[in-house]
Amino acid sequence: MDSYLEVTWLNAVIVILFSLCTASYLSIQPLSWRKMLIYTLFITLFGVVLWNDWSLWFMIAMEIILFFSLFRWHMKCYVFAYTIRMLLFFAEYAFLKGSFHNLLYFVPMRCEIILFWVVLLLGLVFLFANGKLFLCAMQYSYPFTLYTADTKLKLIGYLDSGNLATYHQIPIIFLDQRYCSYFTASQVDLVILHSVSGVEITRVYEARIKLENGICAKVYVNVEKTISKELGAACILNRNIFMVR
Repeated sequence: MDSYLEVTWLNAVIVILFSLCTASYLSIQPLSWRKMLIYTLFITLFGVVLWNDWSLWFMIAMEIILFFSLFRWHMKCYVFAYTIRMLLFFAEYAFLKGSFHNLLYFVPMRCEIILFWVVLLLGLVFLFANGKLFLCAMQYSYPFTLYTADTKLKLIGYLDSGNLATYHQIPIIFLDQRYCSYFTASQVDLVILHSVSGVEITRVYEARIKLENGICAKVYVNVEKTISKELGAACILNRNIFMVR
């Protein structure tokens, strides 16, 4: 079926950006606008200009490369975004017909696609106006103050929605091991942690945390791991902290 490549490209950009923003919000795995734009531009540009026999395999390879380079710490966000994208593409196909090529939906030449764009753009505006875009735009880190037995530390933490570890129903956070010297006077406990790599016995220390948004909570701190610099933070926060009422 005939399509205008420019219209198809613009439609793909709007759909993919909407799916990434929505997924970043729903999964609570914030993704920066820079990564969103890089992914969107690569997928859409190559998707509409490649028409070789091997173009589909090229697009699959590009998806894999972009996944490991941009979504290594946002796997849930990627899965959500891809699912939302394909649901939107199939919804467009159901109402407007058209065709698929290189994992993208190609808009037919005569259709009312603008109404669909208006709905998606209004959805993006709603996300911004809702005030919770803090979780899904470039603000992927949370400044906080950590109070130990004899000092306080001003740090930046990365919110990991997969970290739900608790000890006596108190959240456990993971601080880079270079801060272990600040916990010599704190009470230490041994806990059993279950993770994707298995079961381990580790030390945790009592502390209190105060986020800049006003949330205060008692936490246990583990300082035996190295926190990846790619997260842009010295600490992995616990999702349970944000459920404090």
